[in-house]
Amino acid sequence: MSMQAQVAHIAKSGATLAETVRQNNRPHLHSFYGHTLDTYDMAYHAHAAVEIMYAVSGRCQIPVRTRTGLERELTLREGQFVLLDAWTEHRLIITPDHPCRLYMLEMLMLPDDGAPRLGTLAAACPPLLALIAQCRPWIKLDDHGSVIQAISLLQNERERYAGQPGHPAMMEALFTQFFIELARSGEWERQRSGYGHVQKAIRIIQTSFDRPLTAAAVATQVGIHPAHLERLFRHHQGQTLHDFVNRLRLEKACLLLLNSSLAVIDIAVSTGFNSRQNFTRAFRLAIGLTPRDYRIRRGSLAILPGEREGLPPGSG
Repeated sequence: MSMQAQVAHIAKSGATLAETVRQNNRPHLHSFYGHTLDTYDMAYHAHAAVEIMYAVSGRCQIPVRTRTGLERELTLREGQFVLLDAWTEHRLIITPDHPCRLYMLEMLMLPDDGAPRLGTLAAACPPLLALIAQCRPWIKLDDHGSVIQAISLLQNERERYAGQPGHPAMMEALFTQFFIELARSGEWERQRSGYGHVQKAIRIIQTSFDRPLTAAAVATQVGIHPAHLERLFRHHQGQTLHDFVNRLRLEKACLLLLNSSLAVIDIAVSTGFNSRQNFTRAFRLAIGLTPRDYRIRRGSLAILPGEREGLPPGSG
């Protein structure tokens, strides 16, 4: 299959980072562009490419949406970037009070190209494997100068030397550097003060969210003061512990509404809500629909457990 045919095929189907590691495919730099914008409001969209959005200067908002309809707004400031997995619905908002210069890099994952095989590279670099596992479906990180340099080197090689002798070998070397720099940014984030406390709290919440849960109770199990845990949660997760718990409960509720015949009240109880009224209120606030309407409207589009989310060609 020619390179053009491979790109056309992947652009229709797409592979997530986890799938790329399993298939041991190679990244292909599909597009790279930079913009300096005073104001911008891009509608939700998704595509087959794995994308990096990097704030070179200024500030922007990147709302992201899960397939169950829940939204999360990420704020990027200078020197921060978000790694978006394939098929992650997202948009871009820039307001006049905070103009922003952005680099956007899109990669398709191909069976053969002038780049390292991601599965082999991840096996040799455990921090990269950890980063890819964490990117479900996005991860926001700080750069300390290395990632932006790796991006610039990739783009310079692609623009100036494509088709020349040595270009495929150089692209493979630069992609290896690029992914290792991404992994180092992720490793640095994991080693930051307090990150371990937050991860311990998340593990506790994931196994206890269906029961009454307070910040004080979680903090006691983590072994730190509740106010300190709240500060760490805001810093590392960009949201309060309460919002994280509520989001986890609603994600589980969405899956049960789509993939089970449980009554709404049973779903409310099994996901930690103390009444159907509180469940319906929280659900409507987050999704814009009642649980019953969500089940009716989205039920025919439900994706069964184990199936990967995908979008039809031309939708992203």
